[in-house]
Amino acid sequence: MTRRKPRTTRGGKPVAVIADIDGVIVHDLATGRKVDQAPIRVYARARMSADGPVVAAISREGEAMLWDLSGKGGLRTLEESEYVDAVAVGRGLAATASGDRIQLSDPATGERYGKPITSPTEVDAMAIGQVGDRTILFTRGRYQPEYGYVRLWDVATGKPYGKALALRTTAMALARVKSTASRW
Repeated sequence: MTRRKPRTTRGGKPVAVIADIDGVIVHDLATGRKVDQAPIRVYARARMSADGPVVAAISREGEAMLWDLSGKGGLRTLEESEYVDAVAVGRGLAATASGDRIQLSDPATGERYGKPITSPTEVDAMAIGQVGDRTILFTRGRYQPEYGYVRLWDVATGKPYGKALALRTTAMALARVKSTASRW
């Protein structure tokens, strides 16, 4: 079995990034020690996402915050006109969701990519991954109190990728996976 290199790193070392009442905290996985902390005061149901040294989180004020653990980019806010419900970062993209509107942007500059994607329902969790050779945005939303759905979006076109998966679940998070399949 080959060991995969952890995707969230600080100075090349694998880290765990945790959101709690004190902010977003980084722990060295080898020692378990706290090695850094960002002044991002997250709300109770914090949504977080990480891609290499870049961590995205939602502040208590509803802002999408990006933190570069490498020290090159520091802490910055993604410009958003509404309260952010979900945030994701991955594959050189940042995504924010406010209600049913999803905006893609460059995590380094904050520059927006194209027009917002409109989801059929409000989005409350997201992840960015790859299916075959396509960069895919995975979103979770609710259409009834006890049902949720996972919808895939082709980032290049902004259109749905495949059919939505209706799920009877109260799951509150999504995680990205890498697939070599050409179709979901």
